[in-house]
Amino acid sequence: MLNKTIDEHRAIKLLRECVAERGESYVYPYQQCRNAFVQGDTYQLTGGLGDTKFTGPTQPGCMVGLAMFNAGVPVDELSGHAHPMDAFDLADHLHEKGWGISTKAASVFRAAQQQQDVGDTWAGALAAATQYYEQHS
Repeated sequence: MLNKTIDEHRAIKLLRECVAERGESYVYPYQQCRNAFVQGDTYQLTGGLGDTKFTGPTQPGCMVGLAMFNAGVPVDELSGHAHPMDAFDLADHLHEKGWGISTKAASVFRAAQQQQDVGDTWAGALAAATQYYEQHS
């Protein structure tokens, strides 16, 4: 049975797995991916200003997206959002889909996401998340 609960301990474990998978020196291409949890999310203008249409996911993109995918979140639940989301927005969205992501877990993910989004390596993003984790667990 799929474990749909993520606390801060599982969150940091998932982030460590991401670094092991893509490498410590991996840098997320933030500007190219438009802060998408799923790399390859594409949008088309369908009408007025801000009116967009999602055209399809491809694979987990950012560190948090990959962590959530590795936890069992389907790629289509991570994608299709016309506006960038942070870890708390994603946790709220996934709560509606039956996932339980604790506030501390979302904070661990946010620490990694913020470091990643300023162009740091995933090792640096993991270090930021680990620092938060160690201070708050």
